Order: sequence, then C-alpha cells, then structure tokens
Amino acid sequence: MAKKIAKKPIKTIIAKVPKIPNFDLSFEKTDENTKIIVALENLKASGGWQFLTQVFEKNIEYIGNQIITKLGDDGKPITEDQVDRLRDRYSYLKELLAKPDHFLKILRADTKKESRDEHDPYYQAGEL
Repeated sequence: MAKKIAKKPIKTIIAKVPKIPNFDLSFEKTDENTKIIVALENLKASGGWQFLTQVFEKNIEYIGNQIITKLGDDGKPITEDQVDRLRDRYSYLKELLAKPDHFLKILRADTKKESRDEHDPYYQAGEL
C-alpha cells in the first residue's frame, strides 16, 4: 500500500495596509492643508505614481495618435463619435496626471495667504 502524502496548506499572506487618513477637504485649516501637501508630495515621489505616470503618458500618446490618424486598434477607420470618445479619454488622462500639481498649487497658495494674514503688522479695516 502506498503512503499518502499530506499536502501542506498554502500560507495566505495578508499585507498590512496603513490606515487611510480622513482629510478635511474644506481647505480651511492650515495644519490640515499642510498634511495634505505632504501626502501629495509623498504620492508624487512614490514609485507607484511614477509607474502610473509612465502608463498614462503612453496611453495619452497612443490615444493622440489614434485621434490624429482616425484609425482604431485594428487599423480600420473610426467614426467621428469614436474620435470624440477618444478625445474625452485623452482629456481625462491629461487631467488625472495634473491633479496632484493642481491641488498642491491651490493648497500652497492658501497656506501662504494664511501665513501672511497672521503676521500682518497693520490693522485691517474692521479690526479697529
């Protein structure tokens, strides 16, 4: 009689995901804005964002060529409706790539404005 070999159970590896912070999206609190700025800068510096940037840029280039040539993936001509959908995808990918910089610009401007307001040595009209 042959021996039965017991199979070892497969180990399931569970990655520990850090707790996702809840941000105050009102952009009215300087300390909260600073946290968001740091998070966005960390995002832009991460390898994952660099990878996504490369993928999005390649997609933008590919879609741009399809719009110009008006040829689909299979090399056949595409309709104006399909070109319009490609233009929408193109615009969306460009906007998505610009989002971190867009929010950083807004938040940095607000943070600078608030810090100037706090240190204004002159009285504002209405404070007298």
